[in-house]
Amino acid sequence: MDEAIKIHPDNASAYYYRGTAYFGRRKFKKALSDYHKAIELNPEYVNAYINRGFYYHSRNEFPKAINDYNKALDLNPMSPTASRLLAQAITDRDLYELRMSDMKRAGEMGVVTRQNRVPSAPQPQQ
Repeated sequence: MDEAIKIHPDNASAYYYRGTAYFGRRKFKKALSDYHKAIELNPEYVNAYINRGFYYHSRNEFPKAINDYNKALDLNPMSPTASRLLAQAITDRDLYELRMSDMKRAGEMGVVTRQNRVPSAPQPQQ
């Protein structure tokens, strides 16, 4: 893909596919950068919005994920992938907010859980 991008730097698909390859190799920031570029080059690239939304979703950045899934659905209202992921992102957002609220309430009541305790200082590597 790098070679294709050198030859055709305005090819949105090349950035999209390289981003997908980066994502598969767990190079998430590079993947995100390529999804941004694919969308910049082709603002109607449905799959780039879906994949960028999935990146945000995986990082609990629910508003950004929901925006990208909605944009994909605006462009292709029949996309089953965008529909399914949008529903999942909304559900995950609501559960996440509920869990955060419960942990905050537990902390206010003096209940210490693994999630709401103050972490100890990191230990130096040996």
